[in-house]
Amino acid sequence: MFSSTNNDVATIEASAATALEASSATENGLGCMVIGFSDKRRQLLASAAEAAGMTVVEWADPKAARIQLLRNPPAMVVMDLEDTSGSAPEALKSLAERVSKQRDLLIAICGNEGNAMEEIWARQLGVWLYLPGVVDDSDLSSLLEEGSQVAARRASAAGRDAYFPEGETASA
Repeated sequence: MFSSTNNDVATIEASAATALEASSATENGLGCMVIGFSDKRRQLLASAAEAAGMTVVEWADPKAARIQLLRNPPAMVVMDLEDTSGSAPEALKSLAERVSKQRDLLIAICGNEGNAMEEIWARQLGVWLYLPGVVDDSDLSSLLEEGSQVAARRASAAGRDAYFPEGETASA
């Protein structure tokens, strides 16, 4: 019983540290949240986002990622849906559907190669980028750098829109 309490405390402390890291990531510039079950692929995508100049936070738990997205959304979310079964896990698909409804959030989905229905589904969500079957030697950093630039332009435009009351323009 004592060890399970220590495990619970350790889990809570780890979650708090990750949330703090996520919070500072989006405050210090363009943040990127990488979500996926595979440690190896999540690290591959996170490294590419870091190489693109973004501050990255990784999440393996879709529920915890969703909470963080609501509290402090980054500029970009990269979700890895690839699964050995060839179809995306429902928890990640559900999260992708919820994330797609957040305004001004750039979404990239890495999916299962050869799954045309998944690609159609992702495109219907309105994702910025859908990548089927990402591999280690893909040049992801250049794609995510382009995404970083798009996210920066969006943030800049959102700031200008917030400054001018509805119906007014910069020249008014």
